[in-house]
Amino acid sequence: MTYVVDTSSLIELFQKYPRDVFPNLWQEYENLVDSGMLMSVTQVKEELQRAKHGDQASEWAQQPRVRELFTSPTDEEMLFLRSELASSKFRDAVPDHLRLANEKADIYLIARARVSGGTVVTEERYKPQGTKIPTICKDYNTLYVK
Repeated sequence: MTYVVDTSSLIELFQKYPRDVFPNLWQEYENLVDSGMLMSVTQVKEELQRAKHGDQASEWAQQPRVRELFTSPTDEEMLFLRSELASSKFRDAVPDHLRLANEKADIYLIARARVSGGTVVTEERYKPQGTKIPTICKDYNTLYVK
C-alpha cells in the first residue's frame, strides 16, 4: 500500500508529534519515504513553503533524504487530470492552467493516488457538496484517510 500525503497532514504531524519527542515515529515515517510507500507531489512542497505554520515541515521537505518524496505529475496523472476531472462537477478544484494559475495540490494528490492505487492522507473532512479531497476521492473511488 502506498500513501499520498497532503500538506495539512505534514503540518499536523510536525505540530502534534515533534521530532525530538517522537524520534521513533519519525524514523519509521522516513523509512516509509525511503521505501517508496509514502509519496507526495511538488505542489505540496510549494504549499509548505507558503504555509503559515509549515516552517518545520518546509525545512524537513528540503532535506536530501525526503526531497524525492515530492515529485512532479506523471504523464498518466496529467491525462487523468485533463480528461476526467476537467469536465467533471469538480471543475473548480482543477487548477486554471489545466483547464485553459491557481496551483492547488489537492487534485494532483488525488491523481497520484488514483493512478498508483494509493491512499490519500489528509486532515480535510468530507462534505457531500464540497470540492475538498475526501469528496473528490469518494466520487472517483479513491481511498483517503484522515
